[in-house]
Amino acid sequence: MNKQSTKTDLNLEAIKDIMKKLAEKRPIFHSEADFQHELAIIIKDYFNNAKIRLEKPYILSCGKNMKKIKLDMEIRINDKKYAIELKYKTKSFEYELDDDKFNLTNQAAQNDGSYLFAKDTIRIQKLIKQHNFNNGFAIFLTNDKGYYGNLHKNNEYSHSKKDNDNIEIAEYKNKFEWVEYKDFNEGQKNAIFKYLILAY
Repeated sequence: MNKQSTKTDLNLEAIKDIMKKLAEKRPIFHSEADFQHELAIIIKDYFNNAKIRLEKPYILSCGKNMKKIKLDMEIRINDKKYAIELKYKTKSFEYELDDDKFNLTNQAAQNDGSYLFAKDTIRIQKLIKQHNFNNGFAIFLTNDKGYYGNLHKNNEYSHSKKDNDNIEIAEYKNKFEWVEYKDFNEGQKNAIFKYLILAY
C-alpha cells in the first residue's frame, strides 16, 4: 500500500476511505482487539506521520465523580488529536482466509451492545470537551442485522436521560447510516458485515 503523505486530516471521508482499505486487507476479524490492531495499521499507513496509542488511559469528569477510562485509539497527526472507539459484534459465521479459520460466535445481547456503543459516543464527546481532542469517531462493525434498524432506538432508550455532563446522543438521530463492509455471499446466514460511523 502506498503512503498517503499528502493527507493531514482525519475526517469522516478519510475514515470511510480507511474502512474501505481495511475491508480489502482484512474483511473479517477474530475479535474486537483484532479489529482494533488492524485498523491501527491501516491508519498508520494512510497517514505516514500518525502517532497511534491503543488503550490510552484518561480520566474523565462525570458530574461530581472522576472516572478512569481506556480509549481504544488515540491518534495524533501533526498538531491535531483524534479519538476512536470501536465495537465489533458478531453472529455465528465461519470463514477461512489465507489458512486462517474464523469461527465467529453469536454474541447476542443487542441491548447491551447498543448501550455500550452509546457510552462510547458519550465518552468521545467528553474527551473532546475535557482533553482537547479535535474530533472523535465511534465505529460499530457487525454482521448482526438486529443492530441495523434498532441501534439508534436502543441508544436513545438507554440515554433518554442526559448524562452527568449534559451530553446527549439524540442529536445524531438522523445520521445513522449503515455501510456495507463485506458481503461474503457464502450461502450461509450472517455473511454480510456492515459498519456505522458517528463523527464528533
